[in-house]
Amino acid sequence: MSQEKNIDFGLDKNQKDRVDEVHGRAFVINTLTGCHDWRSRWREFGRKRSHNLIEMGLKGGLTANSLTLGGDSIHEAALSIVEWDNMMASIQDKGRKILSAKDIEETKKEGKSGYIINFQNTTNLEGKLSPIDLFHSLGLRIMQLTYQKANLVGDGCGSRRADAAGLTDFGVNVVERLNKLRIVVDLSHVGHATTMDALELSKQPPTFTHTNCHGTYGFKFMRGKSDEDLQAMAERGGVAGMTCIARFVREEGDLEGSTINHYLDHVDYAVNLIGVDHVGIGLDINEGLTPEDYYGVNNQTYEARFQADPTSHTRRKHPYEHYYVFGLETVSNIKYITEGLVARGYSDQEIMKILGGNWLRYFGMIWGQ
Repeated sequence: MSQEKNIDFGLDKNQKDRVDEVHGRAFVINTLTGCHDWRSRWREFGRKRSHNLIEMGLKGGLTANSLTLGGDSIHEAALSIVEWDNMMASIQDKGRKILSAKDIEETKKEGKSGYIINFQNTTNLEGKLSPIDLFHSLGLRIMQLTYQKANLVGDGCGSRRADAAGLTDFGVNVVERLNKLRIVVDLSHVGHATTMDALELSKQPPTFTHTNCHGTYGFKFMRGKSDEDLQAMAERGGVAGMTCIARFVREEGDLEGSTINHYLDHVDYAVNLIGVDHVGIGLDINEGLTPEDYYGVNNQTYEARFQADPTSHTRRKHPYEHYYVFGLETVSNIKYITEGLVARGYSDQEIMKILGGNWLRYFGMIWGQ
């Protein structure tokens, strides 16, 4: 995917100057990114791609990315953090690991781009609670309860019983341990019933780091959230990060593509529904994804990830060019969001909240300073 796009919002010079000033002052935080296939090829490509993630973040003015690591076992998950930290050691002048809200503030002051470690599943707990303590000690700060399917904790958004089955007894204990360690409880890929259970039982506000709104276009894709989900999350004090996966944004996004204006429609909808204090950015960008990656690894796992409804558009094959919202294929282009928010009449304060101020406040509430 080309990383240079010509996106024109029709801004005049004063508005363009305002974009530069606001974007430069803002804490810009993206709560979901990855570095495609870095572990399986890390000897050859891993170091280059980990450095590329930081370089693209710096180019886009990104203060912090939440980076998905992990694996399906305790060993794999722990090793993923250690290996990533080792790869990052040579560029400490450009990037740093984020463990607290204060770290985010310091990263901004230092002109660096930081990374927050997240796991998108709890299968690597292997039915035990103690690995959570291990992962936290290694730097894990965000943990999603399920990834698409049911697991020992609860049901995923792609599960057949996603609207019926809540947290398991083990899942309740996992949420309690995450609360104790002040790890963010992420419900992005979690089914409705498990989501509502977690929102009720968690002592700290859970959140949706990367999702979209069913109500924007009346498109009830499994990875989006209903008004009920979003309102319940906001009432607890969480933040919803909007993703830029084209097929999540609108129903024909996989076949026709989606634009930044389609993406911003989700931001507008969420702001109107739950308030500007509860909306953020969670792009779900797999930095460095190539056509070879997409047509190879991605398509091999595609049906396994989205198999709940055989008639769903999620089973349709779609071209590489339509994977992400046009213009948001890389975090280096994140400034386009600022341009779009200016074009839509948001105030400086509102823009700075959406870009990352809300996430900074939320992380301070969960992690402490």
